[in-house]
This record gives sequence, structure tokens and C-alpha cells, in this order.
Amino acid sequence: MAKERGNKVQGAKGISGYFSKFSKLFFHPKKFAESMNEEKDYQGIMFFYVKTYVWITILSTIITALILRSNNPTSTGGMILNLLSGLIFSFVTPFIFAGIIHLGVLIFGGKQGYFNTYKPSTYGAVLGMPYGIITSILSAALILRVGSSQITDAYTSPEYIGLMIVFIIQIIHVFYFEIAALAKYQKMTKMKAFLALIIIPLALLVLAVIFLVMFAGKTITPLA
Repeated sequence: MAKERGNKVQGAKGISGYFSKFSKLFFHPKKFAESMNEEKDYQGIMFFYVKTYVWITILSTIITALILRSNNPTSTGGMILNLLSGLIFSFVTPFIFAGIIHLGVLIFGGKQGYFNTYKPSTYGAVLGMPYGIITSILSAALILRVGSSQITDAYTSPEYIGLMIVFIIQIIHVFYFEIAALAKYQKMTKMKAFLALIIIPLALLVLAVIFLVMFAGKTITPLA
């Protein structure tokens, strides 16, 4: 009995500690970046990412289902399948994203190792996750509005404008943290940290656009 109570107390402390850490990251990203110096292993950071992904995805899915209700074409089985597949990939994606950013770090002279890129990258991804709850609400509301034919142009609707505003705030919030953390732990200027964050994603985007343009050009049948 005493052992069971001890496990419950330990579990409560674990949950409390998680949300305390999450709150510090979201509301005080600069202070959190300073405290990241205590992080010494991949496992703790990875599981923090996975835990956050799970509860935010579940909450977003429930909210979306409640808003759309009968208008929601996705079955319960489909939602569970999406959650499980996302959960599996959540163990891998932090390492992939950090690898992409680390290529940029190497280009701009960062020499403090992959782990010191992994920390800012993964915590930065966690920082952006809560905005997904807001975007889920706005997206579901937009689907309802379009489905009911209340608007002729979705791009001028309050929901779409709200989505764009939330997206901009999210980008600023995440970049503010990642630039500061990357500059600190890779011992580089904030300008170099910013460039390191964007250079490889931009290069991949340009390559994707070129590929799509070339592919589209091949599929268009010339007029006789």
C-alpha cells in the first residue's frame, strides 16, 4: 500500500515537473535556453518531445472532432491510425530536423557537435506545438464555414486570416528561441545562427519548386 502511494506521488511529481518545464519553455524561452546547459543526453529531450506531441495531438483531434461532428469525414479508426503513425515518427523526426539544421551550422562554422544543434532544434519544435491547438480550432471553423457556403472566398474569411496571424506568431516565437539557443551552444553570432536555420530548408524548397516546374512542364500537352 505504501509502495502504491509512493508510485502515485512520484507520478504526480513527474507530471508536475513536465508541465513546469513546458511552461518555462513556452513563456520564458530565453531563460529556458540558458538552463539547457544541464541537458546531457538525447533520451530525456526526445521523450519530452514525444510526450508533448502525444497530448497536443490528442487534444487537437478531440477539439476538431467536437467542432466538426457529423461534418467530419475522418473515422475514429482513421484518427487512431494517424495518431499511432505520428507517434512512431515522433521518435525519428527530431533527429532528422536537427540533422538538416546541423548542415547549416557546419556551413557557417559551428563546431560544437550535433548534440548542441539537437537541443535547440528539438525544444524549438516543442515550442511550436501548442499553436497546433489554435490552428486546429480555426481550421475546423473554416471547414464549417466553407461547407455551409457562408463565404465565396475562404482566403478573406476571419478564420483564414486568424490562421495566418497564428502562423506568423508561431514562427517568430520559435525562431526567437532557436536563434538564441543555437548561437549560445554553437558559439556563433545570432546572424549566423539565423542563416544556419534557414539555408538548408530554403535550398530544399528551391529544389522542390524546380522539380515541380520541370514535372509540370513535361505533363502539359502542347496545343496543336
